[in-house]
Amino acid sequence: MRRTAEFSQTSTWRFFFLGAGFLLLETQMISRLSLYFGTTWIVTSLVITAILLMLVLANVFVATQRRIHLRLYSILLVVSLLANYLFPWEQLSFSVRTVGFLLIAGYSLPIFFAGVIFTETFRHCTQKSSAFGANIVGAVAGGLAQNISFILGMKALLLIAAFFYALAALTGLLSAYQTTLAEIDNSRVTPL
Repeated sequence: MRRTAEFSQTSTWRFFFLGAGFLLLETQMISRLSLYFGTTWIVTSLVITAILLMLVLANVFVATQRRIHLRLYSILLVVSLLANYLFPWEQLSFSVRTVGFLLIAGYSLPIFFAGVIFTETFRHCTQKSSAFGANIVGAVAGGLAQNISFILGMKALLLIAAFFYALAALTGLLSAYQTTLAEIDNSRVTPL
């Protein structure tokens, strides 16, 4: 019984970290695009449209795949966040709007990976209400963590989001390990 409680708690933390990372990624995208399109409803509509399109694509992708390797997508997510952090967007010699649209494309890739990870993890989750609640609380924590940008700069939110997603991947590995231990313990039990 103890192992089940530990697995459930680890899964809850995973959804917490996924929520925190996603909100930071969304905040970073809105903040960066406001530099290229101005702080109007256009930025919000572009960001929300891009995010929703990527999340729908991620859901369709997960629905059509038999097996998804979450470790691979976690690595791709963290690498794409680090690549966006290191890429010199401001040095591109295109028009301001073109760079803005390239930035949308560059940020859409990690959103797609995050959507695949969340959808696949949520699909196999047994306690969906707890997972969803933890994800919302994580998003609130991500909203609070974005205040670090006042000290480290707005671009640093990508690093913090990568950190949260790495923690989500580690808790996923811990959940898998605990599940394996529980299965081994269950196989050792012999009926009377």
